[in-house]
Amino acid sequence: MEFVKDPETLAWIDEIVKAFDEKSAITPQVANFTLKLLELLCQNEWDFVSIKEKGILEKIQLGISKHPELQKPSTKLSHLQLLRAISKHSIGLHWLRQTRSWLLVIEYYQKNGTIYIMREASCFLYDVLTKFTELMKDEV
Repeated sequence: MEFVKDPETLAWIDEIVKAFDEKSAITPQVANFTLKLLELLCQNEWDFVSIKEKGILEKIQLGISKHPELQKPSTKLSHLQLLRAISKHSIGLHWLRQTRSWLLVIEYYQKNGTIYIMREASCFLYDVLTKFTELMKDEV
């Protein structure tokens, strides 16, 4: 898994993120691969912090919603899996709450009929709501 943290891989991710901003979108296959790489990176809390600080996740979410060719179920599933990896640690939960990215998961659940997206979204929402509830109990 060390290849994921390789400087060339990180530079490649930066280039793909720039492509999300451009008018000509990347292919769904490249988007899925990038989302999977980010999922691997974001499993580590400290790697997630560096990605978060660059604004990569917000740019990707905007790119997915902006380009109709990226509205395929496979891309949405990869995005859900990335968000689920982010939700595994406290900094990620805070980011999900702050950016309200969890609302996107509800949208994916309601507007997409594939069983895979519904299952992944259900698991994500269950995990996140359970963790948010625990955090609220701790704050009281």
